[in-house]
Amino acid sequence: QLNAGVTFAGGGFHRVGGGTTSVNAALSGPNFGLDGGALTGAGSLTVSGTFNWSGGTRSGSGATVLNGGAVLNIQGGAITAGTHTIQGAGTVNWTTGVLFGGPLTVATALNFIGGSDKVIENGTLNVAGNTTWSGTGNLFLNSALGLSAILNIQPGGVFEVQNNQNITNNFANGVSAINNAGTLRKTVGTGATTGQNR
Repeated sequence: QLNAGVTFAGGGFHRVGGGTTSVNAALSGPNFGLDGGALTGAGSLTVSGTFNWSGGTRSGSGATVLNGGAVLNIQGGAITAGTHTIQGAGTVNWTTGVLFGGPLTVATALNFIGGSDKVIENGTLNVAGNTTWSGTGNLFLNSALGLSAILNIQPGGVFEVQNNQNITNNFANGVSAINNAGTLRKTVGTGATTGQNR
């Protein structure tokens, strides 16, 4: 339990690797890591440096707030979100991994980068800021029977495609969809961005 009065300082990483850590009051610090377990709570967590999310569950009504210049790296195997929001003036970089659960709302700059596939599996990602999809990884929306894999581009949100990769799935026994209430555009690439249903 991280209650009012708790402070984090110094250049090292403060990490959650198992169990459940609850942020019960507004908390700030330079560098954090979520490798396993659960990080939740009603208190906001403000990051001024780097947040590395490589596993575990991020949830709770308290937002993850990225200050200007701060970076949240999604770089794991399986990561899980509850209903949660990432916001602020910083940047989220998704390089690899599978996102389960949600809805996870990203209301700041979001970059899909690198050569690894990005997978939303039985989960929901809400794009509320500017998202850029570059690199050579495909985007998978995998949904099991009775479940869904959803990418929502919310009003005011932008999803910009800067490659010729595919939007596809390994399985779509449930509902796999992109719901666009904002802007979806392709600005870079001489080929096609193809939607495939396997």
